[in-house]
Order: sequence, then structure tokens, then C-alpha cells
Amino acid sequence: MARTPLTQRRKTKTPLETSLTDPLRDLTRKERRHLLSVSLGAILVAKAGLVPTEIAALGIKLTPANKSAFLFVIAAVNVYYLAQFLVYGARDLLAWTQAGRAAAWESAERFVSEEAKRWREEIEKRIEQDEEYRKQYVAHYQELEKIARSVTAWIPFPVGPRVSTIIAWAVTVFEFIIPAGVALYAIIAALLGA
Repeated sequence: MARTPLTQRRKTKTPLETSLTDPLRDLTRKERRHLLSVSLGAILVAKAGLVPTEIAALGIKLTPANKSAFLFVIAAVNVYYLAQFLVYGARDLLAWTQAGRAAAWESAERFVSEEAKRWREEIEKRIEQDEEYRKQYVAHYQELEKIARSVTAWIPFPVGPRVSTIIAWAVTVFEFIIPAGVALYAIIAALLGA
């Protein structure tokens, strides 16, 4: 039975592989890091009262009277980084989602294609007509099942469509929603503390 290498059989990622790729570009990660840093600063100033007395790089000395102005500035910077992250993040989330949909569509198209149907019909016909081929086919798939069981034995849970959906949602929450939530909290805290 002639076998083609996996790389020749499948040139694109599966929907599962696509859902497990990194959804953020480096630029978006950088903006998220800036957003979280500024948010942390705003929270520390607003909630813990840690107002710097001086910003040496700008030659500015802060007095307690300037605290509210400082909080407004931090809130404004936070709004800017939040908007920037939301724009970049939305673009990345859309691209990531589209890649997953495209992979699912392509996978479904391959399965229902005429070529795939002919290939399956040919195999079924050969199995029915050729006893030697049937034995090789059965032995080949038994060996594949054995290898698959041994490889997946260390996986604590089966990775199927439901698990990949849960993972994709967890990634979305961790990569996008939590940073935006922290930033919103920091903005509100800074404005209320001003």
C-alpha cells in the first residue's frame, strides 16, 4: 500500500491546530504590555496613593494638589492604550477566527470532495474484492490505532472539538478580555481618585 508523507497529504493546518496558534501579533503583544503597565500604574496611584513626587525625566515636581491632574493624565494615557489594544486586538482576533473558519471549511471541503469520495469508494471496493489488500488495510489501521493510543496515553484528556472550543475561549478571555477589563478598572479608579 503506497503511502504519501503527511506533509504532501495535508498542506494546511487543521481547525484544531489553527485554534491552538498564537492569536496575537508581536505588535499587539507590545501594546497589551504597555496597556497593562500603565493600568498597574494607574491602580497603584489611585488605590494605594503612590503618587511620585517628581518625574525627573520631564523635570516635573508633583504636589498633592497635582494628584488629580496626574490621575487624569494617567487615565487619558490608559484610554489611549486601551483603544490601541482594542483596535489591534480586534484585528488579530478577527484574523485568528477567520483562519479557524477557513481551516474548518477546507477540511470539510476535502472530506466531501469528489476526489475524496472516489478515493473512499476505491478503497471500499478493493477491500471487498481483494482479500490480501483487506488484510494489509486492517493491519495498517490496527498499527495506526496502536501508535495513536501509545502517543496519546500521556494526554490527560481527549482533545476534540469541545476541548479545542474551550481552549479557544480561554485564550480569548486571557489574551483580550482580561487586559481590557484591567484597563477599564484602572481608568475608572483613576477618574474616581482624581
